[in-house]
Amino acid sequence: MVAHVSTKGDVDLTAELKQKFESVFQDGLGTCTKEKAALTLLPGAKPVYRMKRPVAHASLEVVEKEIERLVDMGVIEPITHSEWAAPIVCVRKANGKMRVCADFSTGLNKALEDYEYPIPIPEDIFASLNGGTMFSQIDFSDAYLQVELTNEAKEVVVINTHKGLYRYKRLPFGIKTAPGIFQSIMNKMISGLDGVAAYLDDIVVVGKTPEEHKRNLFALFESIAEYGFRVRLEKCSFAKPEIKFLGFIVDREGRSPNPEKVIAISKMPAPQSVTQLRAFLGMVTYYSSFIPNMKELRANRLMRWATMLIGYDFDIEYIKTDSFGQDDGLSRLLQRHPLTQEDCVIASVEVDVKQVFADAVRRLPVTAETIRKHTEKSVIQILSPQKACQIGVTVSELKTSQKWSTPVIPPRVLFQGTMDHRI
Repeated sequence: MVAHVSTKGDVDLTAELKQKFESVFQDGLGTCTKEKAALTLLPGAKPVYRMKRPVAHASLEVVEKEIERLVDMGVIEPITHSEWAAPIVCVRKANGKMRVCADFSTGLNKALEDYEYPIPIPEDIFASLNGGTMFSQIDFSDAYLQVELTNEAKEVVVINTHKGLYRYKRLPFGIKTAPGIFQSIMNKMISGLDGVAAYLDDIVVVGKTPEEHKRNLFALFESIAEYGFRVRLEKCSFAKPEIKFLGFIVDREGRSPNPEKVIAISKMPAPQSVTQLRAFLGMVTYYSSFIPNMKELRANRLMRWATMLIGYDFDIEYIKTDSFGQDDGLSRLLQRHPLTQEDCVIASVEVDVKQVFADAVRRLPVTAETIRKHTEKSVIQILSPQKACQIGVTVSELKTSQKWSTPVIPPRVLFQGTMDHRI
Protein backbone atom coordinates (compact mmCIF):
# COMPACT_ATOMS: atom_id res chain seq x y z
CA MET A 1 0.00 0.00 0.00
CA VAL A 2 1.07 3.59 -0.58
CA ALA A 3 2.14 5.37 2.60
CA HIS A 4 0.61 8.79 3.19
CA VAL A 5 2.37 9.57 6.47
CA SER A 6 4.27 12.84 6.15
CA THR A 7 7.89 12.91 7.24
CA LYS A 8 9.77 15.99 8.42
CA GLY A 9 11.39 16.23 5.00
CA ASP A 10 7.97 16.18 3.31
CA VAL A 11 6.67 18.93 5.60
CA ASP A 12 9.73 21.08 4.97
CA LEU A 13 9.40 20.63 1.21
CA THR A 14 5.69 21.49 1.28
CA ALA A 15 6.33 24.59 3.38
CA GLU A 16 9.09 25.70 1.02
CA LEU A 17 6.82 25.24 -2.00
CA LYS A 18 3.98 27.20 -0.37
CA GLN A 19 6.31 30.03 0.53
CA LYS A 20 7.88 30.33 -2.91
CA PHE A 21 4.75 29.66 -4.99
CA GLU A 22 2.03 31.19 -2.85
CA SER A 23 -0.20 32.04 -5.83
CA VAL A 24 -0.28 28.41 -6.95
CA PHE A 25 -1.79 27.26 -3.63
CA GLN A 26 -4.38 30.03 -3.24
CA ASP A 27 -8.06 29.14 -2.89
CA GLY A 28 -10.38 29.59 -5.83
CA LEU A 29 -9.96 28.96 -9.52
CA GLY A 30 -6.78 29.70 -11.35
CA THR A 31 -6.83 31.21 -14.84
CA CYS A 32 -4.63 30.02 -17.67
CA THR A 33 -2.79 33.09 -18.92
CA LYS A 34 -1.28 31.54 -22.04
CA GLU A 35 -4.31 30.62 -24.14
CA LYS A 36 -8.07 30.22 -24.23
CA ALA A 37 -10.15 27.28 -25.42
CA ALA A 38 -11.69 27.69 -28.86
CA LEU A 39 -14.52 25.51 -30.15
CA THR A 40 -15.04 25.10 -33.90
CA LEU A 41 -18.44 24.19 -35.33
CA LEU A 42 -18.79 21.85 -38.27
CA PRO A 43 -19.65 23.55 -41.58
CA GLY A 44 -23.42 23.91 -41.82
CA ALA A 45 -24.00 23.06 -38.15
CA LYS A 46 -27.37 24.30 -36.93
CA PRO A 47 -28.02 25.49 -33.36
CA VAL A 48 -29.57 22.93 -31.02
CA TYR A 49 -31.78 24.23 -28.21
CA ARG A 50 -32.92 21.69 -25.61
CA MET A 51 -35.53 22.35 -22.98
CA LYS A 52 -34.65 22.21 -19.29
CA ARG A 53 -35.04 18.94 -17.45
CA PRO A 54 -37.11 18.75 -14.28
CA VAL A 55 -35.22 18.71 -10.98
CA ALA A 56 -36.56 16.69 -8.05
CA HIS A 57 -38.25 18.98 -5.55
CA ALA A 58 -36.09 17.61 -2.73
CA SER A 59 -32.95 18.66 -4.62
CA LEU A 60 -34.05 22.12 -5.77
CA GLU A 61 -32.38 24.05 -2.96
CA VAL A 62 -29.09 22.17 -3.27
CA VAL A 63 -29.02 22.59 -7.05
CA GLU A 64 -29.76 26.31 -6.79
CA LYS A 65 -26.90 26.76 -4.31
CA GLU A 66 -24.52 24.95 -6.66
CA ILE A 67 -25.58 27.18 -9.56
CA GLU A 68 -25.01 30.26 -7.39
CA ARG A 69 -21.57 28.92 -6.42
CA LEU A 70 -20.60 28.51 -10.07
CA VAL A 71 -21.76 32.08 -10.77
CA ASP A 72 -19.73 33.43 -7.84
CA MET A 73 -16.66 31.52 -9.07
CA GLY A 74 -17.00 33.09 -12.50
CA VAL A 75 -17.62 29.75 -14.21
CA ILE A 76 -21.06 30.64 -15.60
CA GLU A 77 -23.13 33.80 -16.03
CA PRO A 78 -26.89 34.27 -16.56
CA ILE A 79 -28.16 35.29 -20.00
CA THR A 80 -31.61 35.98 -21.41
CA HIS A 81 -31.39 34.49 -24.90
CA SER A 82 -29.41 31.84 -26.77
CA GLU A 83 -29.85 29.74 -29.89
CA TRP A 84 -27.90 26.96 -28.20
CA ALA A 85 -28.85 25.25 -24.94
CA ALA A 86 -28.13 21.92 -23.27
CA PRO A 87 -29.98 20.46 -20.27
CA ILE A 88 -28.22 19.79 -16.99
CA VAL A 89 -27.66 16.54 -15.11
CA CYS A 90 -27.53 16.70 -11.31
CA VAL A 91 -25.35 14.13 -9.57
CA ARG A 92 -25.07 13.87 -5.80
CA LYS A 93 -21.49 13.35 -4.63
CA ALA A 94 -20.38 11.09 -1.78
CA ASN A 95 -20.06 14.09 0.56
CA GLY A 96 -23.72 14.99 0.00
CA LYS A 97 -23.02 17.98 -2.24
CA MET A 98 -24.60 18.27 -5.66
CA ARG A 99 -22.64 18.40 -8.89
CA VAL A 100 -24.34 20.19 -11.78
CA CYS A 101 -23.12 18.90 -15.14
CA ALA A 102 -24.13 19.92 -18.63
CA ASP A 103 -25.32 17.22 -21.02
CA PHE A 104 -23.69 18.40 -24.24
CA SER A 105 -24.35 15.03 -25.87
CA THR A 106 -27.82 16.38 -26.67
CA GLY A 107 -26.57 18.44 -29.59
CA LEU A 108 -23.44 20.56 -29.19
CA ASN A 109 -20.91 17.72 -29.21
CA LYS A 110 -22.26 16.42 -32.51
CA ALA A 111 -21.93 19.90 -34.02
CA LEU A 112 -18.29 20.39 -32.96
CA GLU A 113 -15.27 19.57 -35.07
CA ASP A 114 -12.96 17.03 -33.47
CA TYR A 115 -9.84 18.34 -31.79
CA GLU A 116 -7.23 15.92 -33.06
CA TYR A 117 -4.71 15.94 -30.25
CA PRO A 118 -3.27 12.67 -28.89
CA ILE A 119 -3.77 11.75 -25.26
CA PRO A 120 -0.58 10.16 -23.87
CA ILE A 121 -0.35 6.38 -23.85
CA PRO A 122 0.04 5.18 -20.23
CA GLU A 123 2.78 2.74 -21.28
CA ASP A 124 4.88 5.64 -22.56
CA ILE A 125 4.41 7.59 -19.34
CA PHE A 126 5.40 4.62 -17.18
CA ALA A 127 8.49 4.11 -19.32
CA SER A 128 9.53 7.72 -18.67
CA LEU A 129 9.28 7.12 -14.91
CA ASN A 130 11.70 4.18 -14.89
CA GLY A 131 14.77 4.69 -12.77
CA GLY A 132 13.10 7.08 -10.37
CA THR A 133 13.41 6.62 -6.61
CA MET A 134 11.36 9.60 -5.43
CA PHE A 135 7.98 10.72 -6.73
CA SER A 136 5.58 13.64 -6.38
CA GLN A 137 2.03 13.89 -7.67
CA ILE A 138 0.28 17.18 -8.46
CA ASP A 139 -3.50 17.53 -8.61
CA PHE A 140 -5.13 20.58 -10.20
CA SER A 141 -8.24 22.13 -8.68
CA ASP A 142 -11.16 21.94 -11.17
CA ALA A 143 -8.61 21.57 -13.94
CA TYR A 144 -10.68 22.26 -17.07
CA LEU A 145 -12.44 25.21 -15.45
CA GLN A 146 -9.10 27.01 -15.14
CA VAL A 147 -9.10 27.48 -18.92
CA GLU A 148 -11.23 30.35 -20.22
CA LEU A 149 -13.37 30.05 -23.34
CA THR A 150 -13.03 32.39 -26.30
CA ASN A 151 -15.91 34.83 -26.84
CA GLU A 152 -17.09 32.78 -29.83
CA ALA A 153 -17.09 29.57 -27.80
CA LYS A 154 -19.11 31.15 -24.99
CA GLU A 155 -22.03 31.69 -27.39
CA VAL A 156 -22.59 27.95 -27.88
CA VAL A 157 -21.73 26.56 -24.41
CA VAL A 158 -25.06 27.32 -22.71
CA ILE A 159 -27.12 25.35 -20.20
CA ASN A 160 -30.88 25.45 -19.69
CA THR A 161 -31.92 25.20 -16.03
CA HIS A 162 -35.07 25.75 -14.00
CA LYS A 163 -33.56 29.14 -13.10
CA GLY A 164 -33.03 30.12 -16.71
CA LEU A 165 -30.16 30.15 -19.20
CA TYR A 166 -26.52 30.30 -18.15
CA ARG A 167 -23.47 30.69 -20.36
CA TYR A 168 -20.15 29.05 -19.53
CA LYS A 169 -17.13 31.34 -19.31
CA ARG A 170 -14.73 28.46 -18.62
CA LEU A 171 -14.07 25.15 -20.36
CA PRO A 172 -16.55 22.67 -18.81
CA PHE A 173 -16.37 18.91 -18.45
CA GLY A 174 -18.54 17.15 -21.01
CA ILE A 175 -17.31 19.01 -24.09
CA LYS A 176 -15.91 16.30 -26.35
CA THR A 177 -12.85 18.35 -27.31
CA ALA A 178 -12.00 19.35 -23.72
CA PRO A 179 -9.52 16.51 -23.00
CA GLY A 180 -7.49 17.20 -26.14
CA ILE A 181 -7.48 20.97 -25.53
CA PHE A 182 -6.35 20.59 -21.93
CA GLN A 183 -3.72 17.97 -22.76
CA SER A 184 -2.20 20.25 -25.39
CA ILE A 185 -1.90 23.03 -22.80
CA MET A 186 -0.31 20.65 -20.28
CA ASN A 187 2.23 19.45 -22.83
CA LYS A 188 3.23 23.02 -23.62
CA MET A 189 3.52 23.80 -19.92
CA ILE A 190 5.86 20.89 -19.15
CA SER A 191 7.79 21.08 -22.43
CA GLY A 192 11.51 21.03 -21.75
CA LEU A 193 11.13 19.94 -18.11
CA ASP A 194 13.06 16.89 -16.92
CA GLY A 195 11.38 14.12 -14.94
CA VAL A 196 7.83 15.43 -15.49
CA ALA A 197 4.90 13.62 -17.14
CA ALA A 198 1.27 14.72 -17.47
CA TYR A 199 -1.86 12.70 -18.16
CA LEU A 200 -4.59 15.33 -18.47
CA ASP A 201 -4.69 17.01 -15.03
CA ASP A 202 -2.64 14.33 -13.25
CA ILE A 203 1.04 15.33 -13.17
CA VAL A 204 3.92 13.22 -11.87
CA VAL A 205 7.45 14.38 -11.01
CA VAL A 206 10.26 11.84 -10.65
CA GLY A 207 13.90 12.02 -9.61
CA LYS A 208 16.73 9.53 -9.18
CA THR A 209 18.02 11.40 -6.13
CA PRO A 210 16.39 13.76 -3.62
CA GLU A 211 18.31 16.67 -5.13
CA GLU A 212 17.27 15.86 -8.68
CA HIS A 213 13.67 15.33 -7.61
CA LYS A 214 13.53 18.69 -5.83
CA ARG A 215 15.07 20.44 -8.83
CA ASN A 216 12.51 18.90 -11.19
CA LEU A 217 9.64 19.68 -8.81
CA PHE A 218 10.52 23.35 -8.40
CA ALA A 219 10.97 23.73 -12.16
CA LEU A 220 7.45 22.37 -12.65
CA PHE A 221 5.94 24.78 -10.10
CA GLU A 222 7.65 27.70 -11.78
CA SER A 223 5.92 26.70 -15.02
CA ILE A 224 2.57 26.20 -13.24
CA ALA A 225 2.82 29.69 -11.74
CA GLU A 226 3.75 31.15 -15.12
CA TYR A 227 0.65 29.60 -16.70
CA GLY A 228 -1.62 30.88 -13.91
CA PHE A 229 -2.87 27.48 -12.73
CA ARG A 230 -3.64 26.52 -9.14
CA VAL A 231 -3.29 23.14 -7.46
CA ARG A 232 -5.17 21.43 -4.66
CA LEU A 233 -2.65 20.94 -1.85
CA GLU A 234 -4.66 18.30 0.00
CA LYS A 235 -4.68 16.09 -3.10
CA CYS A 236 -0.94 16.49 -3.81
CA SER A 237 1.83 14.26 -2.48
CA PHE A 238 5.49 15.21 -2.41
CA ALA A 239 8.74 13.23 -2.26
CA LYS A 240 7.16 9.78 -1.82
CA PRO A 241 8.90 6.43 -2.41
CA GLU A 242 5.79 5.27 -4.26
CA ILE A 243 2.56 6.74 -5.63
CA LYS A 244 -0.74 5.64 -7.13
CA PHE A 245 -0.92 6.67 -10.76
CA LEU A 246 -3.35 5.61 -13.50
CA GLY A 247 -4.47 2.53 -11.58
CA PHE A 248 -0.95 1.31 -10.73
CA ILE A 249 1.52 1.55 -7.89
CA VAL A 250 4.72 3.21 -9.13
CA ASP A 251 7.99 2.89 -7.18
CA ARG A 252 11.71 2.41 -7.79
CA GLU A 253 11.09 -1.17 -8.96
CA GLY A 254 8.67 -0.07 -11.66
CA ARG A 255 4.90 -0.47 -11.62
CA SER A 256 2.51 -3.04 -10.23
CA PRO A 257 -1.29 -3.30 -10.19
CA ASN A 258 -3.06 -1.28 -7.53
CA PRO A 259 -4.38 -3.90 -5.03
CA GLU A 260 -7.59 -1.91 -4.63
CA LYS A 261 -8.28 -2.22 -8.36
CA VAL A 262 -7.44 -5.94 -8.36
CA ILE A 263 -9.89 -6.56 -5.52
CA ALA A 264 -12.54 -4.56 -7.35
CA ILE A 265 -12.10 -6.74 -10.45
CA SER A 266 -12.17 -10.00 -8.49
CA LYS A 267 -15.38 -8.97 -6.73
CA MET A 268 -17.04 -7.62 -9.84
CA PRO A 269 -20.29 -9.52 -10.58
CA ALA A 270 -20.86 -11.14 -13.95
CA PRO A 271 -21.75 -8.46 -16.53
CA GLN A 272 -25.48 -8.13 -17.06
CA SER A 273 -25.43 -5.59 -19.90
CA VAL A 274 -23.29 -4.48 -22.80
CA THR A 275 -22.11 -1.46 -20.80
CA GLN A 276 -21.04 -3.63 -17.86
CA LEU A 277 -19.33 -6.07 -20.21
CA ARG A 278 -17.34 -3.28 -21.84
CA ALA A 279 -16.31 -1.93 -18.43
CA PHE A 280 -15.12 -5.37 -17.33
CA LEU A 281 -13.20 -6.03 -20.54
CA GLY A 282 -11.64 -2.58 -20.33
CA MET A 283 -10.31 -3.20 -16.83
CA VAL A 284 -9.02 -6.68 -17.72
CA THR A 285 -7.32 -5.37 -20.85
CA TYR A 286 -5.70 -2.53 -18.89
CA TYR A 287 -4.04 -5.06 -16.57
CA SER A 288 -3.48 -7.70 -19.26
CA SER A 289 0.32 -7.54 -18.95
CA PHE A 290 -0.01 -8.82 -15.38
CA ILE A 291 -2.49 -11.64 -16.10
CA PRO A 292 -0.87 -15.09 -16.51
CA ASN A 293 -1.64 -16.91 -19.77
CA MET A 294 -3.43 -13.85 -21.16
CA LYS A 295 -2.20 -14.73 -24.64
CA GLU A 296 -3.99 -18.08 -24.51
CA LEU A 297 -7.11 -16.53 -23.00
CA ARG A 298 -7.26 -13.98 -25.82
CA ALA A 299 -6.69 -16.56 -28.56
CA ASN A 300 -8.91 -16.47 -31.62
CA ARG A 301 -12.24 -18.10 -30.84
CA LEU A 302 -11.94 -20.39 -33.83
CA MET A 303 -8.69 -21.75 -32.38
CA ARG A 304 -10.33 -22.38 -29.01
CA TRP A 305 -13.33 -24.07 -30.59
CA ALA A 306 -11.38 -26.22 -33.03
CA THR A 307 -11.55 -29.31 -30.81
CA MET A 308 -15.35 -28.96 -30.62
CA LEU A 309 -16.05 -28.77 -34.35
CA ILE A 310 -17.55 -31.78 -36.13
CA GLY A 311 -17.38 -32.85 -39.74
CA TYR A 312 -19.79 -31.32 -42.24
CA ASP A 313 -22.82 -33.44 -43.12
CA PHE A 314 -22.98 -33.52 -46.95
CA ASP A 315 -26.34 -35.31 -46.85
CA ILE A 316 -28.17 -32.20 -45.64
CA GLU A 317 -30.89 -31.13 -48.09
CA TYR A 318 -31.43 -27.42 -48.71
CA ILE A 319 -34.52 -25.65 -49.99
CA LYS A 320 -34.97 -22.15 -51.33
CA THR A 321 -36.79 -19.75 -49.02
CA ASP A 322 -37.77 -16.11 -48.67
CA SER A 323 -36.15 -13.44 -46.50
CA PHE A 324 -37.61 -15.05 -43.38
CA GLY A 325 -35.93 -18.37 -43.97
CA GLN A 326 -33.65 -18.06 -40.96
CA ASP A 327 -36.65 -17.47 -38.71
CA ASP A 328 -38.47 -20.42 -40.17
CA GLY A 329 -35.52 -22.76 -39.81
CA LEU A 330 -34.77 -21.62 -36.30
CA SER A 331 -38.39 -21.99 -35.26
CA ARG A 332 -38.43 -25.58 -36.49
CA LEU A 333 -35.30 -26.22 -34.48
CA LEU A 334 -37.00 -24.81 -31.42
CA GLN A 335 -40.03 -26.97 -32.07
CA ARG A 336 -37.87 -30.08 -31.74
CA HIS A 337 -36.56 -28.85 -28.39
CA PRO A 338 -39.55 -27.94 -26.19
CA LEU A 339 -38.91 -24.90 -23.97
CA THR A 340 -40.80 -23.20 -21.21
CA GLN A 341 -42.64 -20.02 -22.07
CA GLU A 342 -40.02 -17.77 -20.45
CA ASP A 343 -37.25 -19.33 -22.54
CA CYS A 344 -38.89 -18.69 -25.88
CA VAL A 345 -37.46 -15.91 -27.99
CA ILE A 346 -39.52 -16.41 -31.14
CA ALA A 347 -42.89 -17.90 -31.87
CA SER A 348 -43.60 -21.40 -33.08
CA VAL A 349 -43.93 -21.43 -36.78
CA GLU A 350 -45.65 -23.12 -39.50
CA VAL A 351 -46.65 -19.66 -40.76
CA ASP A 352 -44.85 -16.48 -41.66
CA VAL A 353 -42.85 -15.27 -38.65
CA LYS A 354 -43.46 -11.61 -39.30
CA GLN A 355 -47.23 -12.07 -39.44
CA VAL A 356 -47.25 -14.03 -36.19
CA PHE A 357 -45.51 -11.28 -34.29
CA ALA A 358 -47.55 -8.53 -35.92
CA ASP A 359 -50.78 -10.23 -34.86
CA ALA A 360 -49.46 -10.94 -31.37
CA VAL A 361 -48.40 -7.35 -30.79
CA ARG A 362 -51.79 -6.00 -31.84
CA ARG A 363 -53.48 -8.23 -29.28
CA LEU A 364 -51.26 -7.17 -26.37
CA PRO A 365 -52.80 -4.63 -23.95
CA VAL A 366 -49.31 -3.50 -22.85
CA THR A 367 -46.05 -3.72 -24.79
CA ALA A 368 -42.43 -3.21 -23.83
CA GLU A 369 -42.52 0.11 -25.68
CA THR A 370 -45.36 1.27 -23.42
CA ILE A 371 -43.45 0.21 -20.31
CA ARG A 372 -40.33 2.07 -21.44
CA LYS A 373 -42.35 5.20 -22.20
CA HIS A 374 -43.92 5.41 -18.75
CA THR A 375 -41.15 4.01 -16.54
CA GLU A 376 -38.03 4.93 -18.56
CA LYS A 377 -36.84 1.37 -17.94
CA SER A 378 -36.15 -1.33 -20.50
CA VAL A 379 -37.68 -4.76 -20.29
CA ILE A 380 -34.79 -7.19 -20.22
CA GLN A 381 -34.75 -10.86 -21.10
CA ILE A 382 -31.57 -12.81 -20.42
CA LEU A 383 -30.79 -15.87 -22.51
CA SER A 384 -28.09 -17.73 -20.62
CA PRO A 385 -25.39 -19.70 -22.46
CA GLN A 386 -26.74 -22.92 -20.99
CA LYS A 387 -30.25 -22.29 -22.32
CA ALA A 388 -28.94 -21.29 -25.71
CA CYS A 389 -26.84 -24.43 -25.90
CA GLN A 390 -29.83 -26.59 -25.06
CA ILE A 391 -31.47 -25.54 -28.30
CA GLY A 392 -28.20 -25.47 -30.24
CA VAL A 393 -28.27 -21.86 -31.38
CA THR A 394 -25.86 -18.94 -31.20
CA VAL A 395 -26.37 -15.25 -30.73
CA SER A 396 -25.90 -14.56 -34.44
CA GLU A 397 -28.54 -17.14 -35.35
CA LEU A 398 -31.05 -15.42 -33.11
CA LYS A 399 -30.36 -11.95 -34.47
CA THR A 400 -32.93 -11.91 -37.28
CA SER A 401 -35.70 -13.47 -35.21
CA GLN A 402 -35.15 -11.12 -32.32
CA LYS A 403 -35.98 -8.02 -34.33
CA TRP A 404 -39.57 -9.21 -34.71
CA SER A 405 -39.92 -9.75 -30.95
CA THR A 406 -38.50 -6.35 -30.02
CA PRO A 407 -41.92 -4.66 -29.62
CA VAL A 408 -42.92 -7.44 -27.21
CA ILE A 409 -39.88 -8.61 -25.24
CA PRO A 410 -36.66 -6.90 -26.33
CA PRO A 411 -33.77 -9.24 -25.50
CA ARG A 412 -31.21 -6.60 -24.56
CA VAL A 413 -28.72 -8.90 -22.85
CA LEU A 414 -27.17 -12.01 -24.39
CA PHE A 415 -24.11 -13.54 -22.83
CA GLN A 416 -21.32 -13.62 -25.42
CA GLY A 417 -19.64 -16.87 -24.36
CA THR A 418 -22.35 -19.17 -25.68
CA MET A 419 -20.12 -21.30 -27.88
CA ASP A 420 -17.58 -21.71 -25.08
CA HIS A 421 -20.16 -23.69 -23.11
CA ARG A 422 -21.07 -26.03 -25.92
CA ILE A 423 -20.19 -29.69 -25.37
